[in-house]
Amino acid sequence: MHTLADRPLNIWPSDTQADFIIHALDSAAIVAITDPAGQITFVNAHFVAISGYTADELIGNNHRMLRSGHHPRSFFRRMYATITSGRVWRGEICNRRKNGTLYWVHTTIVPHCSADGEIEHYVAIRFDISDRKRMENDLLASRAKLHWAVNIDALTGLSNRRAFTRHLSTWLEQARDDGSSVTLGLIDLDHFKNINDFYGHDAGDATLRAIAERLRRFETPRRAAARLGGDEFAIVFLGETEDNVRRAIDDLLAAIRDPLVWNGLTHRCTASIGYATAPHDGMLESELFKGADLALYHAKAGFRNRAQKFTPAFTQALDRRMAQLNEVEIGLAEDQFHLLYQPMVPVSPDDAPSLEALLRWNHPLYGERTPDHFRDAFEDPETATQIGDFVLARAVEDIGRIMSSGVTFGHVAINLSGLDFHRQSVAYRLDRLLREHDVPRHKVCVEVTEGVFFGKGSENIRRELDRLHEFGFEIALDDFGTGFASLTHLRQVPFDIIKIDRSFTRGITEAGAEATIVHGIIDIVRGLGRRLVAEGVETRDQADILVDMGCDILQGWLFGRPCPVHALPALFKQLETQRL
Repeated sequence: MHTLADRPLNIWPSDTQADFIIHALDSAAIVAITDPAGQITFVNAHFVAISGYTADELIGNNHRMLRSGHHPRSFFRRMYATITSGRVWRGEICNRRKNGTLYWVHTTIVPHCSADGEIEHYVAIRFDISDRKRMENDLLASRAKLHWAVNIDALTGLSNRRAFTRHLSTWLEQARDDGSSVTLGLIDLDHFKNINDFYGHDAGDATLRAIAERLRRFETPRRAAARLGGDEFAIVFLGETEDNVRRAIDDLLAAIRDPLVWNGLTHRCTASIGYATAPHDGMLESELFKGADLALYHAKAGFRNRAQKFTPAFTQALDRRMAQLNEVEIGLAEDQFHLLYQPMVPVSPDDAPSLEALLRWNHPLYGERTPDHFRDAFEDPETATQIGDFVLARAVEDIGRIMSSGVTFGHVAINLSGLDFHRQSVAYRLDRLLREHDVPRHKVCVEVTEGVFFGKGSENIRRELDRLHEFGFEIALDDFGTGFASLTHLRQVPFDIIKIDRSFTRGITEAGAEATIVHGIIDIVRGLGRRLVAEGVETRDQADILVDMGCDILQGWLFGRPCPVHALPALFKQLETQRL
């Protein structure tokens, strides 16, 4: 019995089969034959169709006439080395048509050798893969766009936060392995909002691009920059000494200060930088960011336009701040806060005294604390908002109690911070509280300091003060004379009352600058038709001088210490004997 393995194999096709195979190949593939020198001796119809040349133009020529310039010379040298050695070569080639357009072919070149081993000709069989290559290129382009969108900041072209933090993590891993240093610097532009407000957002974008370009000049193989978002940038230094880092940061600050020209306008921009170094300040990405961020906070808390290195004391200060915020929140929840009221005594006997509501904290360990002892709470937006809500609600409740006690008073001044204006309308919120407690609007005076005009949302605060004034609430400007643009605000904001800061009142009895300044302030304020309150009046001599100068209202310990609501009737009886 014979098996299949016992049968002789005939692998050669018959002449009829060979002719059919040649026909099938000619129908599906691009075929060319060249002599050993590379001269084309045969092309099929597919070759003519895809190349755009006629058979007469191709035959007798070399394949070099199809070169696209896409491949380097080394590519063809390797190909020729393969086929001249008698081996088959396979690869993908980009060719150029007669009309100049490009096409891709998957190519197999088979050397045909004589019986003595000499190459007689080469047969090149090609298949058009242009569509596949276009799809691959589109995919690569899409991936490149996705990489750009995911890792690059679209406005500045720098790395974005996502890419930067990923690289920082890698750099820190390398630093752990080789013991090198990594310094992270966080950069925040000073008062960048003013550029948007004064010049427009196009100028703001142009500024960010210009700062990014200046940062890019500092990039080296050991330094990298990124835009983290808004007006915050970052720069990292790999394996550099502390002295080199400090010099580079100082140079960067100087470069940022260089004038910026946009649309014919010249302006300057400054920045604050906080930086921390691994391994000294931590080896984790989160530790380095926290240290640099704390250093940046301290740089901005000072005079800005400077750099600050992280120190452990910053972490201790943060811990104290967080502990205080926690205590304040507990205090609010457990009703440890209350309001005291200090009288504001009018010079005219026909007017009733008014009151200022002052916040106090009955701390379980330290007793009564003024806001000076928990200032950090006012720098945290969430906690400050809670305090503001408490003050507003408690003051309105107390006004209702004062009215019920039969005390005759003018109004109660309630201090509001900038954060009180950043949520829903203060005017509508306050008016709703007054209606709930049946308190008329003229019994409330809203008191602000100039600081509210220098933060974010200052235009909204101006509009809200206008609305409060339209509602019938009196508006007072506190601490007048200590700001930078008080006269401007007197002209632009509808203040009814101006309060002279106590620092001027303190030295008014001496023949010096304070008396001259106060006299000038009183003349200006009265000339504008506004009423003037002098704070910090502690002696009769101070009161007499202020009355002689024309001050309308006096406030200070001369007329009584701040007291709770239930003590106001007795205080007002005492004031009747102290009329000016």
